[in-house]
Amino acid sequence: MVEICMHTTFSRLIRYAVSAVTLMAWVMFSQVSVADDAQLSQSSCLKVTLTGTNGGPTPFNGLAGAGTLVEFGQNPDCDDVRLQFDSGRGTTQSLSKLGIRSTALGLLAFTHLHSDHVDGFSDLILNRWHSTGINKQSDFPSLDILCSNPRAAKPPAQHVVDCKSFVANIDQPFKASGELTQRLAENPGRTSGGPSSLTRVIELDEGNEKPATAWSKKTPLGQVTISYIRVNHIPGALAYRVDTPAGSVVIGGDAANDQPIEVRTTSTSDSTALLAKSPDSATIIVHSATSKILAPGSGYPKKFYVRQSTAEDLGTLAKSTGARYLMLTHLIPAIGAKKAGPADLESAMTANDWKAEAAETGFPHDNIIVGPDRVSLKISNTP
Repeated sequence: MVEICMHTTFSRLIRYAVSAVTLMAWVMFSQVSVADDAQLSQSSCLKVTLTGTNGGPTPFNGLAGAGTLVEFGQNPDCDDVRLQFDSGRGTTQSLSKLGIRSTALGLLAFTHLHSDHVDGFSDLILNRWHSTGINKQSDFPSLDILCSNPRAAKPPAQHVVDCKSFVANIDQPFKASGELTQRLAENPGRTSGGPSSLTRVIELDEGNEKPATAWSKKTPLGQVTISYIRVNHIPGALAYRVDTPAGSVVIGGDAANDQPIEVRTTSTSDSTALLAKSPDSATIIVHSATSKILAPGSGYPKKFYVRQSTAEDLGTLAKSTGARYLMLTHLIPAIGAKKAGPADLESAMTANDWKAEAAETGFPHDNIIVGPDRVSLKISNTP
């Protein structure tokens, strides 16, 4: 059973040209026609929410920065395990609008360390640290951080973006200014080492060209496993896959076509395709998308266009790997925008425009989900 919901207001929906205030689509893939309360109580669910869909560092219409929340658990809440992938600007606020505190996250994984994917991390980890004082928990659990080890890149990266250094220094301005010392003085219950001490960085091999396990957790409903693979975008870029008993989701990040050329010879990243098929077809693919209207000649910089995947690329990817659903995020241009970087657009794109591009290669139009922020897809594994 599948449920698609948009957590937003009527005015926001009008602004983004979405067709209804709330969209519900129910698709059955079990023998049960309608799941009753007893069945739901025994079933597990996987829920994927786009916490932020803004494409790039420049803000537009208050959209949150790149981020995807993956939840797994018992129906109907799916809240046994909560995993956040990327934490762009406004991630903490977006989670708050979903009724989720930063302390509820069990893991944060970075696809890469471009600022638009990580600039909400400081707010998120500071928020967790403040909660240690509220709860008087000096032994507050650390947040696992998954990210690449670009020092292992093959060939060696020209510019190394160091994840461990980024995380270790995320609270440095607050330490240097004395703000953390003042906070500790007013509430000694907070963890003395500051926000960065509440993290556990797990570096992954950036040179890994085959899917490998990054993290796993055993739950009463079964195993949750995260695997990863290197992808082309910048050195240190990774794509992730989450496998649960209710289904699986691939988080492609900003994975680019393996050949940085204008005419695409493959659907998109072969690495992402491999991850989406290993060990079997992923249920959902979440991926950053650029529209083909920004192809060279549009005024949009070619170097940025070729290092992203187009919606058409991603439709081909989803179809060729057997995925059931495709969620487009990090949209360039944003829905409703009349400009993308230096490029002026003849007209603003709508959600239906994005779906039409992705569906050109034959992937089902109705199985494509496009923003706005906090749109979610829930899959229930009903016995």
